[in-house]
Amino acid sequence: MREFTNCTIYVILTGVKVSQHVHETSAMAVADRISGVRRCGVWSLLVLWLGWFLVGVAAGGSALDPLARGNAIVKFAVIGDFGTGGRAQKKVAEQMVVWHDRHHYSFVITVGDNIYPFGSPHDYRRKFEIPYAELLRRGVTFYAALGNHDVKFGRWKAAINYPLFHMNGRRYYSFTKGDGLVEFFALDSTRLSGGRRDEEQLRWLRNALRASSALWKIAYFHHPLYSSGKRHGSDVRMRRILEPILIEGGVRVVFSGHDHIYERIAPQHGITYFVTGAAGKLRRGNLNRHTGLTVVGNDEVHHFLYVEVTAHEMRFEAVSEDGVIIDSGRIAAPMPSAHHAASVIGILGVLGSLDGSGGTTNGTTIGRVPGVS
Repeated sequence: MREFTNCTIYVILTGVKVSQHVHETSAMAVADRISGVRRCGVWSLLVLWLGWFLVGVAAGGSALDPLARGNAIVKFAVIGDFGTGGRAQKKVAEQMVVWHDRHHYSFVITVGDNIYPFGSPHDYRRKFEIPYAELLRRGVTFYAALGNHDVKFGRWKAAINYPLFHMNGRRYYSFTKGDGLVEFFALDSTRLSGGRRDEEQLRWLRNALRASSALWKIAYFHHPLYSSGKRHGSDVRMRRILEPILIEGGVRVVFSGHDHIYERIAPQHGITYFVTGAAGKLRRGNLNRHTGLTVVGNDEVHHFLYVEVTAHEMRFEAVSEDGVIIDSGRIAAPMPSAHHAASVIGILGVLGSLDGSGGTTNGTTIGRVPGVS
């Protein structure tokens, strides 16, 4: 009985310590604490599971989250620099319908320059509602971010209140999909480009990222932190301000536009950046192929991105206006947050105590957590 009591106290105290530092504690540190719990043996079976369940809840999640999210799949498309009302925009929209027939994605995120040239509300029908009429008819939702052409002459006020952009009166906002598997952060880079400091927006972003329990955190905004476009290129001054927040907050993928090309950037500090600014506009020959940034680039075709996200990986395809896949690939899922890692390790610890090995169950090492490839 004394052994059981000691084990109970150990589990509870360890759980409290982890829950208090869930945003600072690494998965390996959690695993180290579990190694002490394993010494308690079979008596700790129920307490161990219950303790880690409560840790997950205290940290803002659930010990069952990894299992619930395991079957979730989030499907969406990405477009940028599109609102011309012209032939190219309509051809890309037609291919988006084809991909919807195949994959049944439920929403689209836009990285800005939604309505050329000045974001006039008088152009919403001709340059948005008509080109995407079939997708809208099918119930596909659009979540917009603002571009420089959307904010001229104060037109951003109309944009953020336009119902079909789903911005709900906000210049920047977030939303979740897939039972919390993915959280999207739409930013207003027109207030950050060139190194401008929108302190209110930056403070909101820091807090929103820290509060997020999503496995995948995806940011999207207009001005690219990295780009090989000759016209604009990387916004280095904005990068100095924004990128540290994205890294600290665990953002895994960023979508931007502004340069009218397609580019997938080599991962930077664990983040994969896409430039997808040619769903209506295109600058042929505008890709600088000597920056050392480009994994795949294309400045010859209009395009959109199709993306699927699961608990294990992100799959993507860049699709031209003629339906040709110009790039595709996979991105491994990020490391689970501390409370999810604690839940998984706790369950493995229970199994380890049952098989008597004290360290592994069916070949799974208790002290290690899968990483990012």
